[in-house]
Amino acid sequence: MKQHMGTIGPSVLIRGELSTTDDLTIEGQVEGKIALHGSALTIGPSARIEAEVVAKVVNVSGKVEGDITAIEAINILDTATVNGALSAPCVGIKKEPPSVERSTSASVSRSRG
Repeated sequence: MKQHMGTIGPSVLIRGELSTTDDLTIEGQVEGKIALHGSALTIGPSARIEAEVVAKVVNVSGKVEGDITAIEAINILDTATVNGALSAPCVGIKKEPPSVERSTSASVSRSRG
């Protein structure tokens, strides 16, 4: 069975309870409660969450005011701001790799002798 994915865009504001069995990415605002039953939640960099959060896996790169509970893991990127209790078997804080722009050129010359 294929897992579905949903997205809440940056211009969306939800007040109340948000519940789904699908994986979900939030880029907008949610105030209230978020419950993903057996699914992964990604809180994007533009997201602003004021809610109790429960999911299988929670990936945070935006702002969260509230407790986060995950069945498997919580991953917090260095762009995130979290103010609340974290509860999960595994909690990780990850630094996003910097974007690097490189220009390389090589010149090889060979002399015959």
